[in-house]
Amino acid sequence: MTRKKTILSIGYFPKEVPPQFYTSDFAKYACTKEGRMSLAVLANEPNKSRPFYESSAYTLAEPDNAYRNLELVHPVAYTALVDVVTQNYASLHTVAHTSPISRSKPVYSTQRRRAISPQHSFEGITDEKQKSRAGYGWLLRADVSQFYPSVYTHAVAWAITPKLRERVNWNNGQLLGNKVDKSVRETQARRSQGIPIGNDIAFLLGEIVLSKIDKELSVDSGRAIRWFDDYEIACSSRAEAEEHLSVLQRELANYNLRLNPKKTEIIPLPQPVQPHWKREIRRAAERHLERSACQLGEYFDEVFAIQNTSHSGAALKYALGQLFRVTPKTARDERLSQSAISQCIVTEPGCTQKAVALLSHWKLEGVALDEDVVRRTLHAVLQKTVHRAISSDAAWLLSFCALNRIVLNKPIASHLDACDDGLITLLALLLRQEGLLLDYTAKQLRKKSKVIDLNGKDWLLFYEAHRHGYITRLAEVRDHPLFSELDRQGISFLQSSIPDDAFLTRPGGAPDWVVDRILRPMEDSAGGTAGTRDDSQNLQAFSSVAARIRERLKRLSATTTAELYEALQRDGAVAGITENAEVGETSDDDVDDIFADEEDDGSGY
Repeated sequence: MTRKKTILSIGYFPKEVPPQFYTSDFAKYACTKEGRMSLAVLANEPNKSRPFYESSAYTLAEPDNAYRNLELVHPVAYTALVDVVTQNYASLHTVAHTSPISRSKPVYSTQRRRAISPQHSFEGITDEKQKSRAGYGWLLRADVSQFYPSVYTHAVAWAITPKLRERVNWNNGQLLGNKVDKSVRETQARRSQGIPIGNDIAFLLGEIVLSKIDKELSVDSGRAIRWFDDYEIACSSRAEAEEHLSVLQRELANYNLRLNPKKTEIIPLPQPVQPHWKREIRRAAERHLERSACQLGEYFDEVFAIQNTSHSGAALKYALGQLFRVTPKTARDERLSQSAISQCIVTEPGCTQKAVALLSHWKLEGVALDEDVVRRTLHAVLQKTVHRAISSDAAWLLSFCALNRIVLNKPIASHLDACDDGLITLLALLLRQEGLLLDYTAKQLRKKSKVIDLNGKDWLLFYEAHRHGYITRLAEVRDHPLFSELDRQGISFLQSSIPDDAFLTRPGGAPDWVVDRILRPMEDSAGGTAGTRDDSQNLQAFSSVAARIRERLKRLSATTTAELYEALQRDGAVAGITENAEVGETSDDDVDDIFADEEDDGSGY
């Protein structure tokens, strides 16, 4: 698989969107000769006739009632950006890896759950932080304020091609920095403020900018760590810490960035690396979950007490992550635990994806879902969604209801009719088409359909509503140079059917050991490793499990048995593939053996 196809397949839409939204079909089209030519023509139209492409919005709920605006970039603009990046990937990768202190250096891979992801895991950073403090008495902690929304696209160009700070080079379109700058602006209606958040290219470009800043700090890599936009520098004195703070502020200002004063501090060492509530939750899990008689009720009681005293906005999500190691054994445990999970979802924004992954895991283990609890939970979340215009928690619950065919009632339909979020509208339409949300009237879609712009922020809503027959076929799709062709070829970004374990295998869902347990029986049922068998024997062995894993490999665009076998080879599932292959930095077939999560959610114990 080429690097372009990989990034368009598993590095396009934000990983935080539900699994009904996917891009692998589009990736396959974009890498055909026809698709490449069509998309290139659209991306290179003259300025006067080229549309302003906008992104569909998706608002991610985060701890402490915070939120982050993610974007589903228009396919014309994102493909053009991917083209520039993949054609110059070796150069960009080199710049992104120049930082002496970054622990989130980007790594391209076909074996991870994202195309470009951090080299190290969050859990490993915890140990490194402790080691970096040895011999020092003070600690500088700093956080870049609103990095992705604030970074100037021209600052990305400066980081890639430093001579672009000189006016004489500003109009030189052959310079790589200018090419990337232009392509990023095209993803956001040619605005130069910010980078669209959620896709893998944004992560790569962010690391390029911060790596340039890191090099100017002149700090020993053994006592400084940066993880994304968070800094820690161990210092001998408060005066030294203040000096490092001054240098950091100055270098950030050179790229029009600044620190978040609420998250920047100079404190004396020693300090705990992890918050106290994490240790308390782990101890609660050891007391109540690792016994022969699992005590789920007692575990949740203790977790809720810890949350009430710590006032952490992430404690409940972390506590849910501990529960993948157990399964409720009695009807009482099933009722109590599902009620407790519902309370977690309603009271802690941002924990819903972890919660539905856990419920999916339990269901696969034979636990019966309490559909009434799911409906009450969704109703409560939708009340907040409409009020705060935050997408993610409601979207994941609707996705969960669609997978499990949970019939939703009229009050829920009324809340959904008041919600104008495009992704939530599409999920509601999907549920209605499946006969699970009959009272939904699609009020917001009818309202938006008065002005249809397939290059605007509702491009995904209009195209998929047309594709799936949620509304009358649109002349605007028929007349659009890209979407008419995608429609003709049956290419969609929304799938009505997903695997039963889709919530577990999604990044941010189940821990790796659970995902491995799902995949391993499929390999075993095909005879395990292939030994010395030839290709025809391997194909015959794997054909028996092809149907079961085809959906999960859809992101690899494996549509025939031969392609499926090739995809499994790339994933190291058949003989002749080195399980821990190193990443090469220039080949399109690079693989990497290190998987990293971006946060410690409690499930990777």
